[in-house]
Amino acid sequence: MFSSSSKDMMNAAEGTEQPTEAGYEEVYVHPVCHVQTPENRFGPGIRESFTAHVDMLNTAAVGDDFDFDEDDADSADDDYPDDEDEYESDNANPAGTGWLPSLIGMSANELMSMMGPVQALGLGLADANEAGTTSNTPSFPHCSSGRCNLTALSQRYNLYFAAYQDKIYVYQPQRAPRILPPPCLILHPATTKLAALYPGELDRRFSHQINNMIVGNLGNLEIVLFACDDGDIGAYYTHALVHWIKTYPKQDGAGPFSRSTPKPRMFFHENVTLSAWGLAIHQQSRLIAVGSNRHEVTVFAFALPRQDQEDDAYELDESPELWTGQTALQLQKHFQSRTRTWKITLPLGISGHNIPSVSFLDDEHGNADKIAAIDIWGVVWLLDIWKIGTGPVVIPATSETHRYLRGWCVMVLPGSAFKPTKSARETLGVTAKEILQPKANVLDITCGLYYVKDLAVNVGDMIRNRPYANSTVYEKLHNLATGGCPAPSEEGSSSLSSEWESVSGDSDSDDDDSLIPSMALNPPMGNAVSTTRWGALNRSVNSRSSAIKDLFDEVQLRREIVPMSGETPDPGKPPLTHQSVSRICNDRQKRAELARVDDFGALPKNYSLLRTSAADLELVPFDRTLARPVFRHVLTFLAPGLGQPVHDFSQIRSERIHMMLHVPELFLVVLGSEVGRVALVTLTKSGKVVDGVPLRRGFRVDCVLPRKAEEKKKVRPSCGLVGIAISPEPVPGPRVKGQLELCPAGMVRGPVVYRLILHYADHTILMYDLMRGDPKEELMIF
Repeated sequence: MFSSSSKDMMNAAEGTEQPTEAGYEEVYVHPVCHVQTPENRFGPGIRESFTAHVDMLNTAAVGDDFDFDEDDADSADDDYPDDEDEYESDNANPAGTGWLPSLIGMSANELMSMMGPVQALGLGLADANEAGTTSNTPSFPHCSSGRCNLTALSQRYNLYFAAYQDKIYVYQPQRAPRILPPPCLILHPATTKLAALYPGELDRRFSHQINNMIVGNLGNLEIVLFACDDGDIGAYYTHALVHWIKTYPKQDGAGPFSRSTPKPRMFFHENVTLSAWGLAIHQQSRLIAVGSNRHEVTVFAFALPRQDQEDDAYELDESPELWTGQTALQLQKHFQSRTRTWKITLPLGISGHNIPSVSFLDDEHGNADKIAAIDIWGVVWLLDIWKIGTGPVVIPATSETHRYLRGWCVMVLPGSAFKPTKSARETLGVTAKEILQPKANVLDITCGLYYVKDLAVNVGDMIRNRPYANSTVYEKLHNLATGGCPAPSEEGSSSLSSEWESVSGDSDSDDDDSLIPSMALNPPMGNAVSTTRWGALNRSVNSRSSAIKDLFDEVQLRREIVPMSGETPDPGKPPLTHQSVSRICNDRQKRAELARVDDFGALPKNYSLLRTSAADLELVPFDRTLARPVFRHVLTFLAPGLGQPVHDFSQIRSERIHMMLHVPELFLVVLGSEVGRVALVTLTKSGKVVDGVPLRRGFRVDCVLPRKAEEKKKVRPSCGLVGIAISPEPVPGPRVKGQLELCPAGMVRGPVVYRLILHYADHTILMYDLMRGDPKEELMIF
């Protein structure tokens, strides 16, 4: 395997690099882990500074006495500015100096005592240090703890985003050892007016910290979307950031950012009234979905060009009349027309909980039809976006799952996301004799841990010490299947028992129409609609609290709607108090509970749900006749190298798979956990059966990073993982100076090599290269 990188794993682990001779490429002779150490970014002594920072956080509350000056934040007075008005003047203090006036008049001792907390908040020297200035005291921007994924990579440009508390640093990543050079841009999103009414859940005194961040396409344009603990959500166009970087280049990171330099503007800035977590972007339907601690999902549907719509489906309208004077189906027709921007509220019900992850479910035309939301109890809620009067569909958590595990990530996967396989071992990563079947249709494939190459964990010791399950059963199954011999290190084919059979006449085509029921874009809803559907509606006899003006007034560009109940509150008169918001939301949850449905048999059968809890992974097909693979203990707590202190994380708090990335081209899902480890999971499909249960969709764990050799070299630091990100590598070849496109026009891309970046709380950066040269080939890590 050839690459233009200039270091192997040995040099990477030591943080050194030898220059490559011009015109020559280097040959990898063994697996590589590219490393950037904190010292490489911030200089000697940074580890001691980080240790002191963690100790302070563990012994005292941070930010009690600080008044945050937001004058240097990116302005967002206009939520939807014109395209040509992408920037604004920044006449405030430069990043990181807004706190200085509050320190004037203090004694030297007071200043010294305050410096630790100030740096812990990510203020002051941190931004200047990242921007290229020097300081006698090593400093660094600090990562928020207990969040979701705080890093992302653009899929179009060579841009890496890292969220440090309330700021987003933008880098141009490169090869090791300087994977992240000084930032080319620091974004400081402002707060909305509503954010002041709703304190954060994790830090009430500093609530504008970022909880989650993703990159995706909204229509034809790529955006970076973030969610904050105060309920704020915002987005920037990546092409606007690229234009800014090219227009205002820094001299190789030398010097702080200019105070007079205009900042890129958010094109989208909203608030969902309580801590925001789950994020999803739908390209074709141009939707943004947000899951929050309000126990509801908010979908922002941007207005689309008017299209001719057929009225035949609504000729027979016997739906109930709403307080607006319209019938439910009249409101639905107007709602689905997308002639204006809508803020759509989808409550779970009183039995729902906080929502850390959301995903879109498409109809047969590729349009977003529903939202899949997972709450922290592991329950998945399927919420209809467009139909008035439709309640949530509930997919319960796995009954064997202890409540301590909870739920963290959910992803809807079409049949095309799965790699065809020929053997059962290739499909699930285990032999048939090592599969545990605790209940009908559930296939526990945890014994796959024994076959993960270069796994740093001692599987036997780990499963014997799990605190919430009788995990020794896996060791017994494995010993019986292998005759007590150690698991083979190579993933060769193994003889299959008679439990594995081919499905007679099986066809695994993704175009099999028999698998997908008819789900039209605007389905007919006349007399055939069940009358029970309208039970949760706000009808004309209800209170006038939901009264609105004429919905067809085209001057009114944005509306709010709760499709389940038909409510359309006036966006110009938001609730003024936290108590009033809670009262309204509680009423919505009660209505949603009455309208909920537990049967998901009518859902498209060619889709599956991938959901995670703490260290467990489960695939739930919408076709209930198919097998449901479960893999437990995928990412478990493992202390870093012997003798290293463990900072700011423990087994109970850190074991949660709360980072999930999908790479369709590689049939790959990347899972990350705060324990500092990442699993590479290949999605598979097969025509096999196990004990009479059809297995059409499955997965196997190919690798867990860092690998055993890297753990021995103490590559993984003794702190939590705060983010994972993956994107294609820039196409090699001559480039114009300042060119940021990953594949500029006119350049030919060969087999796509992806770079996976792991970002730790102490700013250690690990990077791996991944590739699957052909869909039939195995995943290569090099």
